[in-house]
Amino acid sequence: MDDRRDLFDRWLSTRIKSVQAQARSEAVPAFRVGRRPRRATRVLGSSLAVVLIVVVAAVALITHQGTGEQSAPPSSPGSVVPWLGLPAAQHPTSRTHRGIEACAASTLAVTATGEPFIGNGPANASSWMVVIRNVGNTVCFIGPTVDVAFITPGGRQRLPRLSNGDPSGDIIYLVPAGSTSAATEAVGDLNAGCMPLGTRLELSPGPTLGSITIDPGPPGGAGPPCANPKGPYWLFLTVCCYDGPIGRPAPQAQAVIDAPNTVHRGQRTHFLITVKNAPQNTTRPCCVTLPPLPTVTLKPCPVYQEELEGVAGTAVAYTLNCGQARPIGNDGTETFEMFITVPIGAHPGPAVLAWRFISPDNLANATAYIEIAP
Repeated sequence: MDDRRDLFDRWLSTRIKSVQAQARSEAVPAFRVGRRPRRATRVLGSSLAVVLIVVVAAVALITHQGTGEQSAPPSSPGSVVPWLGLPAAQHPTSRTHRGIEACAASTLAVTATGEPFIGNGPANASSWMVVIRNVGNTVCFIGPTVDVAFITPGGRQRLPRLSNGDPSGDIIYLVPAGSTSAATEAVGDLNAGCMPLGTRLELSPGPTLGSITIDPGPPGGAGPPCANPKGPYWLFLTVCCYDGPIGRPAPQAQAVIDAPNTVHRGQRTHFLITVKNAPQNTTRPCCVTLPPLPTVTLKPCPVYQEELEGVAGTAVAYTLNCGQARPIGNDGTETFEMFITVPIGAHPGPAVLAWRFISPDNLANATAYIEIAP
């Protein structure tokens, strides 16, 4: 035991002298030119911190014969902070209403009309205003988009939908027509590349839920009709005719989800969250420089919640893995690994992967449309 202490004391003395010499070599030139030696201070502070950590670890090793575990090093720029999976004391707030199922196509009425672009629309583009109503007898929900196939004179065309995360939004609950206490219809613009005249639309609310085919008439847009359809398409639905509160305050930072478009029942789904220290609205007047945003220090360590909206019982809260994350400076980013499990009893159909900080509240949030396959 004494021999190991002597070896450690000699190593520690040598290490401290090395750190002091390194700090002096960087500090002296800085003082000569009249500026504060910031990097030297950081080097000295961080190096001494490392020495202190090693001292504690070594004492523990000597005293307890090396029974402790060493944590992984902090993440480096461009890396992914691994998932921690530490349950939080806070209770998540679910946006899923139990007992309400996804709308089947047979309970929906869909209309689409061609509308011209306002201002300068993209060339060679087609658009329709889509309205979806619940004509069933009970409340049901749809996602912030639906699947669309284009039936042209040349046959049925399956064009790609824009990437996951676009569109983003929450589950939309639709009550039967005539109600004034909740959303009665969902509306949105369907945009795609130029479409041939006579194109019909086949819309489906999700896997196993059926489809509706409609004749929307000529599309609005810019450019002449073309012989072959072009993609991808885009359809983002929002609620109409709702007398309750709409929308949420703008979060302080941005968050983006990278998740699969389709998941399966019983699947432990891996996804990534990238938090960027920048305001949601990045539009700014010409020649105006905005002051830098304060660093997101991750102190105290934030708590987040994740949920598959539309699937009851999936909301859960965790503490972020701050021990391996870096503070996020102005316009900086940090990417975190995440997991969520799709219940084995989940119904096939639309869902929304919703992720947000709950402590501190409104720091950042993100949603992504996901389909649950059989």
